[in-house]
Amino acid sequence: MLENALPVLCKSVCLLHLSIYYSFAFAIFFVDFSNRKCYNDRRYIGSGKLKQAVNNSLEEYGSYDILKLILSILIIAINIVDIGLGSDNFYITQYVARLAVPLFFCMSASFLFRNYNIIDKSEFDRKFLTYEKNLLKMFVIWNIIYLFVDKIPEWYRTKSSVVEILKYIYYVTIGIQYKELWFVGASIVGSLIIWLLLKKFKIRTIVIMSFVLYLVALFCFTYYPVTKPIFDKNAILYFALNQYNRFFSTFRNGVFDAFPFMALGAYFALNRQKNYSTIAVFSVFAVSMVLLLFETQYLRSISTPYHGLMLFLYTATPSAFLLVGRIRLKPSPKYRFIRKISTYNFLVQEISFIIVRGLCKRLDFPIGKFLQFVLAVAICIVFSIIIIVVKKQLTIKLKEKKKTESKKAY
Repeated sequence: MLENALPVLCKSVCLLHLSIYYSFAFAIFFVDFSNRKCYNDRRYIGSGKLKQAVNNSLEEYGSYDILKLILSILIIAINIVDIGLGSDNFYITQYVARLAVPLFFCMSASFLFRNYNIIDKSEFDRKFLTYEKNLLKMFVIWNIIYLFVDKIPEWYRTKSSVVEILKYIYYVTIGIQYKELWFVGASIVGSLIIWLLLKKFKIRTIVIMSFVLYLVALFCFTYYPVTKPIFDKNAILYFALNQYNRFFSTFRNGVFDAFPFMALGAYFALNRQKNYSTIAVFSVFAVSMVLLLFETQYLRSISTPYHGLMLFLYTATPSAFLLVGRIRLKPSPKYRFIRKISTYNFLVQEISFIIVRGLCKRLDFPIGKFLQFVLAVAICIVFSIIIIVVKKQLTIKLKEKKKTESKKAY
């Protein structure tokens, strides 16, 4: 009887997930928040708190923006896998670079929730929904781009069945695919969970909840070669995991991956007044990286391919985040530009891989793996700069057009 009930339960959860996902998407696309009053809490108007928070943000962004650029290059290395460094490939792509995605999650949540206790809640909600709307737009637009650039040619080349095409569409709708774009979908879900839970729970409670989910992911995903006997002996656990994999295929998503690390970022954002000893933070980071190295080697020894979720990433990530926060740089517009390059590096990297693969096939001489990696990084940066410049010019033209239209109306 239980075995008959579990599939129905899993399908119900899946349908509930999709209904929430699309209801939220509909809301943030079509509900107009522009008529809400901004900063209508008199405690903050003229008090200087908001201005001070903004200035502190500007001071802290510079070091994080530079880190983001480095991390975006490391993510390219992860996805290329073999970057031509021989035995060192493993330590770069499966050890050091694995800090990249958790740190991105942690940083994005920290910046998103840093003004949660400073500005009026209705104003924060407006800003949050704008943030989610922008992420959702990014997710949809880039999935459409890659549909035409990569997926349709691949389907035509491999003569894929209708089932494979429908499977891809399903994974896109639940925010898992396409390839690197899973990060965007996961960020939408992870930040949404935190925003909703903050209305009922304290941030410490949310961090504990998220950590429990992270342990579940380690148990069912990363360490599955070790925990497999437990699942084999327990029919309910085995059946539940199979049903989950049937619908979602991975634990690297908004619930089990983004939510735990974004919760840490939100915790630091809401507790900025706390002073952490630099020596203590560095000690935690150093010990975490040593233990992470042993964990990486252990996972390698048991032949698990899933190095994206590891136990000691959970301690290495927040300590790395706090260490970078110790570096104060003079506010400058160039850091904002670097931040944008980092974002687009992440989005256009698959296009760079397609171009590099095409060059390797057409050139008469072989291109080394490391040179392929350098070319991919260079193409990503060039494409990112082009997109930023074109987008800026279009924005200027649209603003001028609106001004002209408003003058004509008067």
